[in-house]
Amino acid sequence: MSMRSYYYNGFGLQIKGELYEKIRTDVLKNTIQMEYPEFYEDIPEAMGLDGEEFVEAFEDWYTNDYGCNSVFAFLAETVSKNDNVRIDYFEGENAGDEAIMLTYSLPWVYNDTERKLTETELALLFSKWFDMYLGIDIPPIEFGEVEVEMYG
Repeated sequence: MSMRSYYYNGFGLQIKGELYEKIRTDVLKNTIQMEYPEFYEDIPEAMGLDGEEFVEAFEDWYTNDYGCNSVFAFLAETVSKNDNVRIDYFEGENAGDEAIMLTYSLPWVYNDTERKLTETELALLFSKWFDMYLGIDIPPIEFGEVEVEMYG
């Protein structure tokens, strides 16, 4: 296994621990009901949970295609599927490296929707997505350049 570091850069948000505390459980429950109704079939007692307990129950159940189980990985998947903007979630290797972003790439890698977005529009969209899918109110000004270090 290579011990080489890879850096991913993009536009988005560094995920801090306190952000988990701001998740509105009622909004997250509705989002999960729309995207993964089978979660409530598999774990019916989850509807009675709130706050951190609910988020933990969901993260224990959910895993994306890359093996990540964070509620923010779920956000990235939901946005990519529903809004045609392929944002990525990165766990990172160091404390504080968790991030969600539209990764910088070559112009022909982006789809038409992504290619047309300005940073201002993208910041507004990130703000909308965090509010709509997780119930977290983050002003657009909080979104910007992000770098995550990953080890190979």
